[in-house]
Amino acid sequence: MAFLAVKINFVLGLRVGELVALKWEDCKEQSHIHIVCEEVRNQETNLYHVVEHTKTNRDRYVILVPKATAILEKIPKEGSYIFMRSEERITSRQIAYVLEKFAERQGARTKSTHKMRKTYASNLNANGVPLDCIREMLGHSNLSTTLEYIYNPLTEKETYDLIAKAL
Repeated sequence: MAFLAVKINFVLGLRVGELVALKWEDCKEQSHIHIVCEEVRNQETNLYHVVEHTKTNRDRYVILVPKATAILEKIPKEGSYIFMRSEERITSRQIAYVLEKFAERQGARTKSTHKMRKTYASNLNANGVPLDCIREMLGHSNLSTTLEYIYNPLTEKETYDLIAKAL
């Protein structure tokens, strides 16, 4: 289940705490998913729990592309949360663990869960999605924050071709 959560987040771009707090009721609409909750960790007890707000205290809607819908259709609706295993909601730590194990098997450096958001934002930008739309999808208040997420995910040739086409 954690693997499916990682896979879907490359096309949703959520904060990992928002991802693991998703409920089936958040995706009533076929074209959008409503982001209203997030998981937080209690610093004293080290326990994870879901709160009824996001980091910015504002809910938002994220577009459900066909790839995301296809992944959601593979998941049994056996609880209120989307990502569950053995009747328990998976945690952000379990998502990080999946990424760590994948990197280890590939002989690569481990990437943080937050890198999925940067990949998401960069791919949207490289494909011409307006910056303000990317900002909204990420849940940022300021465009400057969004700009810090974006890098060039294209190969040198793809970048060259785009520049040549533009000029």
